[in-house]
Amino acid sequence: SATRVKSEYVEDAALQLHVVRGLGLNVPKAELLHVNRDYLRGSDGSDWDEFFTRTDITAEVESLLVDIDDVVARQFDTLASHIAPVIEPGKHCPDNCDYWERCTADKPGDWILGLPALSQQKFDRLTSRGIDSIGDIPEDFPLSTVQSRIRSVIKTGEDYVGEFLERSLDQLDLPVAYLDFEAMNPAIPLFSDNRPYQQIPFQWSLHYKNSEGELSHEEYLASGKEDPRREFATSLVDLMAPGKEPIAVYSGYESWTLKSLGQAFPDLEDYMEAISSRFVDLLKIIRQHVYLHEFGGSFSIKKVGPALVPEFSYGDIGAIIDGFAASNGFQRIATGSFEEGETEASVRKDLLAYCRHDTLAMVKIHEALIALKDK
Repeated sequence: SATRVKSEYVEDAALQLHVVRGLGLNVPKAELLHVNRDYLRGSDGSDWDEFFTRTDITAEVESLLVDIDDVVARQFDTLASHIAPVIEPGKHCPDNCDYWERCTADKPGDWILGLPALSQQKFDRLTSRGIDSIGDIPEDFPLSTVQSRIRSVIKTGEDYVGEFLERSLDQLDLPVAYLDFEAMNPAIPLFSDNRPYQQIPFQWSLHYKNSEGELSHEEYLASGKEDPRREFATSLVDLMAPGKEPIAVYSGYESWTLKSLGQAFPDLEDYMEAISSRFVDLLKIIRQHVYLHEFGGSFSIKKVGPALVPEFSYGDIGAIIDGFAASNGFQRIATGSFEEGETEASVRKDLLAYCRHDTLAMVKIHEALIALKDK
């Protein structure tokens, strides 16, 4: 399902070729069949001969087979051992490792791997010095501004609120809107003129606080019967183009999405640019001016929201509680392949509740930031 050759695929093919040749079959060539990133789905459905592409990996595979007997022997030795191999967990570990909890059970709560954007080189340097805890990192060890701030909060136990937080929040004087998008990127394009893994925005939620502080809400969720991109864009234009108030977002994803939509629909490009020019990134403000111990090294809205607003959670909004589940949910609507007990109506209800909750989270986070700077 990948769009390129990766080292693990070559290793897998080498082992397969070793087995097949060991059975006496003469296989002179090895190829990897993978997704063609340049494929564009037509109006008649998927053309599988064009969707997939072949890459000759014979030379890479043959180079691995030189040592395959030794590799297999070492693996059998490992399997025969009564003691698990000692492998230090770290940035090299895959996201889906079944042994992650076991291998990290003795790591401290402030393990250095929790430092955002910590490079492999710095991780290795700290580990080689026996430093596992962020609080134990020496003052003279080179860290970024945000990393140093996290170390300070952990060491002192005092949360950080920067002196220029108030100035940053001046960008969000009332009236203000709070906007969030949801998108999918299916491996197999669902609509014509879509590419594999192309980002397809299908939903937005907008909370609006007027000059008197009164809150209202608007939302959009595509039908799933056709490519939603243009309708998604025009619905935003109809609602937001006339306004001039700032629009709070969380990350640069919304700006990137509008830029992509402007490129796809040139007649809407000026509108997309005008709307995105009003964006104020709450994530950027928090990264620059706030760090609470409860963030746990993460600036995701799922961590920041409950940390700043303890009574606010994602525990009671339905079956969809994150962006991955939202993407999968809309794909089920688009393909009509629902899980047991699901209906289109129930999935749409959960999608609307989740996206609405994300923009409400931004409202609450903004209010909490105002309270912080007033302390």
